[in-house]
Amino acid sequence: MAIPELKYGPATLRARYGALGARMHAEVNEAFDHLEALIVDEHVACDYERTGQLYLAHTPRVVPHLRHLVEEHVAAGEPVRFVPRDDLAAEIGSDAFHGGVVFDRTGGLHPARLHAGLARLALDAGAQILDRCAATGLDDVGRGHWVHTERGVVEADHVIVTTNAYA
Repeated sequence: MAIPELKYGPATLRARYGALGARMHAEVNEAFDHLEALIVDEHVACDYERTGQLYLAHTPRVVPHLRHLVEEHVAAGEPVRFVPRDDLAAEIGSDAFHGGVVFDRTGGLHPARLHAGLARLALDAGAQILDRCAATGLDDVGRGHWVHTERGVVEADHVIVTTNAYA
């Protein structure tokens, strides 16, 4: 899944973290836009489809939180909508939940195909890929970075640190 969201909405991020929170929200959305454009522009065959994502309220007490989340995202100009319980049957074929939120800006993809496509792009651009080589440390040395690995130190102008959704 390609999901441009953080645990909190944009207003909550700004309230908690100030300018950093606003930047985090903006960068998540920019990364999503970049991924979609990269897939199209570079013909990455990863079965990408803009699917949307639905969060459901399992209990009535969750509904106010979901409504607040919608308000934050809509205020930021994002295509997010609340689905009341009475309309859920049309959305998912069930009214067993108490409400839901639909985030339109999410997509599904085949992760192994995305990985292969990105690896192809990197190799075509001259990158060197070393698998099974854990990074053990990172130093900013002013003119770049030193990435310490199990096989030695790599000097890099730029370093991208990535994790999974649960890190």
